[in-house]
Amino acid sequence: MAPSIALAAPCTDEELTRIIAPVDGDDSLARVECDVDLTPLMTAAITRTLVFSGAASSGTSLDCHGGALGSAHAPATILIVSERIGSSSIEGLGIWDPVTDVTIRDCEIHGNVRIQGMGTGRWTDEATRSSHVPFGHVARVREAAPRRITFEDVTFVGLGGIPLYVSIGVQDTTVVRSYFTGRSNSTALYMDAESRGATIRDCVFDTETRREVIALDSSEENRFIANWISNLDRGGIYLYRNCGERSMVRFTPSQRNEIINNVFYYERYRGPYPGVFFGADDGFSTHRFCHQDLDYPYGSGADDRDYTRWNAVMQNQIYSRSPGEVLHTEWPVTNVPNHVEGNTTVTSAISRPSGCFVRDAHVPRFVPHGESVRLSTDGYGRPFESPVDVTCVDGDLDYASTPTLRPAREIAFACSRSSHNAGCRGEIVCPDGGTLAGARAACNLEWGSVTDAHLASVPRDMIQVVRTSDVGLEGRCWVGEEGTSGGELSILGTLGGSSAGFGCREHDRNGGDCEIRGIAHCVDP
Repeated sequence: MAPSIALAAPCTDEELTRIIAPVDGDDSLARVECDVDLTPLMTAAITRTLVFSGAASSGTSLDCHGGALGSAHAPATILIVSERIGSSSIEGLGIWDPVTDVTIRDCEIHGNVRIQGMGTGRWTDEATRSSHVPFGHVARVREAAPRRITFEDVTFVGLGGIPLYVSIGVQDTTVVRSYFTGRSNSTALYMDAESRGATIRDCVFDTETRREVIALDSSEENRFIANWISNLDRGGIYLYRNCGERSMVRFTPSQRNEIINNVFYYERYRGPYPGVFFGADDGFSTHRFCHQDLDYPYGSGADDRDYTRWNAVMQNQIYSRSPGEVLHTEWPVTNVPNHVEGNTTVTSAISRPSGCFVRDAHVPRFVPHGESVRLSTDGYGRPFESPVDVTCVDGDLDYASTPTLRPAREIAFACSRSSHNAGCRGEIVCPDGGTLAGARAACNLEWGSVTDAHLASVPRDMIQVVRTSDVGLEGRCWVGEEGTSGGELSILGTLGGSSAGFGCREHDRNGGDCEIRGIAHCVDP
């Protein structure tokens, strides 16, 4: 694992005095813009909310040397947030300065930590407004959110709130050798919409929760390695996509997550709540929010289902229960495929190195610690210039050399249909049996055409609907097996082989009109 980054200078005496000073009236915040190195006694003296905000706080660290922030009677809050510094060209949306590369080390936090960018998905906040703009939402909230926030040897003591909340769009959070305890009226760890790339490793989760221990709500490409997870009476790790809560459209499913070599500790509980639950919102929730984003015919506004796919659950130890009892998929029509293998029942935990999960040419594979494989593609199926040897080292992949992707040539594809509800279909075929490594497409699902400018503006591995049907869900366009009725949809990693279908349709009383145009990226054999 790469070491955490700290770039700031140590705090001066004046800066430390400001951080430790008692709360004075409404002045309850202490902004951190230096490396804070505390003794346990100094840590206990802090009563202010510590705020890491924007570029000025980037590269800073907080080391408590085992000291405790807050107490049961005076909860502590740490805010790691982006700073709004202006207005963007999109009405109602801002320009954000994210905080990056913050490390919190050896602290006992009685209270909660929030990592937050553009918003939390409230009715009127900016993240919700961004989701109502059809194109670019996922990229916007990720660019606006904090990145590379690291917690090392931290104890999170919940006092009712969520001990660690990773908000919308936050990327590359790392939590290692840490302990979650206390109580939460919700979860111990919540990873919200469009968040990505967290590593949670060598941690103990023993928080008493009223919900599942860990929630992945529209969060992707996270890794849970070698953790101990207990207090499972309300469930363990739930993967889902909340549908429309407070009118916020969620785009990204909880996909491509890795849950490897964890211990799920069932002491007495024998009830129905799963240890790992694929499609949890499809199953146990009341769906009371699903109607709130119906005005937006894309993402969860068009389809409430979870689509928790391509996740890996491997090498886990299930204490006193069988994997079949506690690893559960709800609605397998949409919440597959997931890769579940090598999970075993144990009566005592086995200390062992973690294996690794790889995908080569879309074929999933578990690699034990110490073993090597030769990969010909990246995890999305895009071919390398030449195969590369990779060794699994306790859950991390060690590449013998840095791989480069092979160049692709562009193949145009298109079809259209007027005054007919059947729509049109076609097939992308890469010449000479080459590999279909990706595509981009633009669709018009009402009268009109897709212009060259429309197509040129679509990012790679994306479908965009430049005009929706007048009755939003009556139109649809697709590439491969992925499609949408409006907005945009990522198709990264969903194509493979040498060919794929595409098409569009729109239903109208007088016959529907639609057009799809795209560019496929083919890699020669």
